[in-house]
Amino acid sequence: MLKVAKIPYTENEPLAPKSTFKVGGTARLYIRPQTPEQLESTISAARSSELPFFVTGGASNLVYPDGVYEGAIISTQEIKEIFYDPDERTSDGSVLVTCQCGLPMAAFVDFCTRKNLSGAEQFAGLPGTVGGAVYMNARCFDRSVSDILYLVDVYEYGFRNIIHIS
Repeated sequence: MLKVAKIPYTENEPLAPKSTFKVGGTARLYIRPQTPEQLESTISAARSSELPFFVTGGASNLVYPDGVYEGAIISTQEIKEIFYDPDERTSDGSVLVTCQCGLPMAAFVDFCTRKNLSGAEQFAGLPGTVGGAVYMNARCFDRSVSDILYLVDVYEYGFRNIIHIS
């Protein structure tokens, strides 16, 4: 299925280099969908074949186990679009920035900085992805991601995050 759908994957992939803790064994399959649709297809195929799987982003707060994980590790790191319409605003005047789950938090903060949007600067230096930060409600300098979060589209296992910046 992965070859036919042109979804990048590798077999027997070492996991230690994929985590900030730099520990762990290997995954029988390491899959890198490029779009939310590919993510949904990958998860659907894994479920249909009863293949165990684990979805991860930047793996900055994750310790992979030693040995071989006989399932699939599905990385969302390639699902990382970000955009905004400066004319689209909430009722309180906040600008909406839309980004996908695999976008690194550093890239999100950089995007906001380049567009002169304030509100995300407390998250500079936070490792990992926007999806992980939303999932964990990451907190930096007395500000949580939920303080700037406007809307989350939840797919089966993937996210598209819309973050409002005042």
